[in-house]
Amino acid sequence: MTRHSNIRNGRLRSERKAPHDDRGDTLIEVLMTILVVAITGVALLFSFSGSIAGSASHRNLVAQDVALRTVAQSVYAQVAQQQNPLYNPCATYYGTATASTQFNAPTGYKALVSVAGYYLSNGYSTSPPSSPDCTTPVPQQLTVALTPPTGPTLQTTIVVNGFSATKTPFAITSITPSSVTPGLTDQYIVIKGTGFQSGAVGSFPNASGVTFSNTGGSTSSPSSNPQPSSWTFLSSTTIEAKIDVAPSASGSVIFTLTNPDGSKATYSLTIAPGPTITKINGSSSSPTLYIGDINDPFDLTGTNFVSGAVVSIAPSGVSFDSLNSPPGWTVVSPTSITTSVDVSMTANPGTYDVTVTNPDGQASNAFPFTVAYPPPTITNVNNGDSGRTCTVQFKGKSGNRAPRLSPRDDSNVTCRVTGTNFYSPVTATLATASGNGCLPVISAITVNSVTSLTLTLANGNGCTWGGDAGSSTYNLKIATPGGSASYTNAITVTGKG
Repeated sequence: MTRHSNIRNGRLRSERKAPHDDRGDTLIEVLMTILVVAITGVALLFSFSGSIAGSASHRNLVAQDVALRTVAQSVYAQVAQQQNPLYNPCATYYGTATASTQFNAPTGYKALVSVAGYYLSNGYSTSPPSSPDCTTPVPQQLTVALTPPTGPTLQTTIVVNGFSATKTPFAITSITPSSVTPGLTDQYIVIKGTGFQSGAVGSFPNASGVTFSNTGGSTSSPSSNPQPSSWTFLSSTTIEAKIDVAPSASGSVIFTLTNPDGSKATYSLTIAPGPTITKINGSSSSPTLYIGDINDPFDLTGTNFVSGAVVSIAPSGVSFDSLNSPPGWTVVSPTSITTSVDVSMTANPGTYDVTVTNPDGQASNAFPFTVAYPPPTITNVNNGDSGRTCTVQFKGKSGNRAPRLSPRDDSNVTCRVTGTNFYSPVTATLATASGNGCLPVISAITVNSVTSLTLTLANGNGCTWGGDAGSSTYNLKIATPGGSASYTNAITVTGKG
């Protein structure tokens, strides 16, 4: 076996490698590399920008398609819920509608709806039924044109072929009051129902002597258009009106409400005398209720009171006697209602009204009554004991020096006044009954309660009491918001030197 060896002459011989080439890339190679990278980058940028632009256009198309579908569905829902016809060929309610006011479209979009055709019994037609009366419920093809903020108008068609399950019927369900009074003007009525359209007009085609207030004429024709002061459209369920009824009018009349699309609804209204109050507690003048009174009679006399009538009184603090069974009053007959009232201590004085409203909603005249403070009374004036006179003693010194008060500690002298209805503010005055006429000074008045007050007295300026000057007697007058009361020989002043 032959063995190769790298050992020659006893030394290890190393293999020699080829020398390394230290030369770099040429300039041409570097430039070519940069060029390739630049071309690739530009291609990528164009690709990205195209993708972004395509994405934005796609988003716009999707947004516009969604908006168009939304408006189309809104138009379908609104038209399907109309009364006859599904789309009104005699009006331009939808033909001039905009998305921002009529349909659920994004802000900035505008919608225009028009009739493309009608499906009649003899086939499709671009013309409405012959002799249209605005109430023919034929299926209709509608064109919905949607104009976006930018770009061309989009268009679609829908067919409304019948009434929606959620359709709101056009009907009058009530008129309050259900009876109105002959001979009265400016009677308010509230018309309730469903399917009322803005611009609806009321009329009384078979009624003589019933007119809307301030119109100056009959409302037998919808063209009479009641004035705003007498006709107010509040919503699709509520209309308020104000009417005048001639004294000769009577019986039942038919009220007719006509929507702008020509549909009509009717309701019966009764003309009958309403309740009238002529007296309270047998008096035809305004009675007075006093603050603090309990269980005061408050009986009403009048006409046309109906069982179930409601009695209403205006001021807070005046209530129907809690001792009565609900509702607090009794309709005894068509001419009499009995009740009683409580007037709280917090009631405000003034003139107020009472009214009677029958179950049909007719209200009576407002009959006035007065709430006032009761007049005061004085039952006794004394020094705090059981006596019937308050005795005050002033004393002077020789030479008529300035007097001091009695008793000997020289404190002010008080008199206690008892009575009723001492409501603040209270004033008190003295008048000479007998004696020298030198009046004491009332320096303070303290209201302890509505039944008690205290007067603080001082000697009058210039009044001197030298020696045993005898006595003087004075009458007392108390004034309150409810009036005044006097007490003779209330206070006696004596002098002592």
